[in-house]
Amino acid sequence: MPPCGFEHSFLNRMYKAMDQDRLGIHVSDIVHCLRRSYLNKVDPQVEAPHEMLAKFYGLAQHDYLSQSNGDHGEMDVEYNGLVGRVDLFKDGILRDYKTTKKIYVDLLPYGEHAMQQNVYAFMLDQMGHEVKRILLVYISKFGPTECSKCKIPVEVGIFGEMACPKCGSTPRNSTFGVKTIEVMKENPVFMEKYINERKTILEKAMGDGVVAGPIPDGEPSWECKYCKHVCPFRDGGNGDDWG
Repeated sequence: MPPCGFEHSFLNRMYKAMDQDRLGIHVSDIVHCLRRSYLNKVDPQVEAPHEMLAKFYGLAQHDYLSQSNGDHGEMDVEYNGLVGRVDLFKDGILRDYKTTKKIYVDLLPYGEHAMQQNVYAFMLDQMGHEVKRILLVYISKFGPTECSKCKIPVEVGIFGEMACPKCGSTPRNSTFGVKTIEVMKENPVFMEKYINERKTILEKAMGDGVVAGPIPDGEPSWECKYCKHVCPFRDGGNGDDWG
């Protein structure tokens, strides 16, 4: 048994799931920090098993939900060299599943999730698949919200509210472990400009294997603390000392 506690067959399956072909520029590359996307390609960092668990849970859940939706599950998309894969597109509705530790309803959508789905929607439109609505489905790994006092999950109260069945309190941001929100579809002219500009910055940085352009600027956000690369932004700096 490895000292990390992870059994060999589990480690093997997890690393195989993560070791996917990432040639080309993907949607996730342009919606997140361009510096991180660039460094992920030229200097990929090895992640420890415990650091990969959250991603592995997400992949497993995506695979199950996509398989359950048959022919409508996971669809490859492409636009002008940009590639990606949507979770579910059916009857004009684009859906994406997001796993998270906890769901804070008043903070949704998280991070770049709305922009990511708008990029997918634009790509689908360009491929002749009109997107009429965009839905983000957040799934909590911890299940329903628990009452902080009684430590039991909320249930539907007598007035339809989410309440603790024991003390009757109504915890803030309560969900039954899933929350679906609708995302506004952005103007296609704006999306085309956004996609082409960010894709071009990344392409120039990558170069042609001989001559490369400048490293993209860092874009500090809450994701910096999870970044594996050495960058001033990760430790709360402003990036001015980046070489």
